Amino acid sequence: QNTKIIDIEIEEKATGEISLGAGVGSEGGTIGFQVKENNYLGKGGQVASSLRLTAESVKGTFSVFNPNFNYTEQSLDTKIESINIDRLSTNGYESSKTGFSLGTGFELYDNFFVSPRISAHLEDLTTNSTATKALSKEAGNYFDSKFGYVLSLDKRNQAFQTTDGYISNFSQTLPLISTLTIIAAL
Repeated sequence: QNTKIIDIEIEEKATGEISLGAGVGSEGGTIGFQVKENNYLGKGGQVASSLRLTAESVKGTFSVFNPNFNYTEQSLDTKIESINIDRLSTNGYESSKTGFSLGTGFELYDNFFVSPRISAHLEDLTTNSTATKALSKEAGNYFDSKFGYVLSLDKRNQAFQTTDGYISNFSQTLPLISTLTIIAAL
């Protein structure tokens, strides 16, 4: 007797994105490609991969973002990236950098959010006889890891189409480990 019949209609929307771009800039011609899913497994997660090519460089990334990891109301995001720059014939150096980052975010107090992140990268820089003296001195293998964080105070009345309030952010990145192995120029 005290019940109502409610009809709910659900319309599914596409949540994926595919983008392709090309352009000309200071690095010459560039081609880029990205595939992104904004609602992975129907849980609001994001998965993205991208590739960017120029005449002298290749950059690839793969990232995963989970806004509610294991139902803890904490976000978890990770990113793997690789960058290769080959300028041996024009500037006398080649650089390859590979690494990852892992971060989280959560509300520590009412409207006060903390987002720590750790990252590690390995870079290999090789030079030849046409490189500058300063660049030749930097040739070697580098490993660095960093810890960073963002503190945010969110006093907006609503996240979407805000009409009142503000967001205040403070961020800092600190080095953890940095090493260098010097190798002779080619």
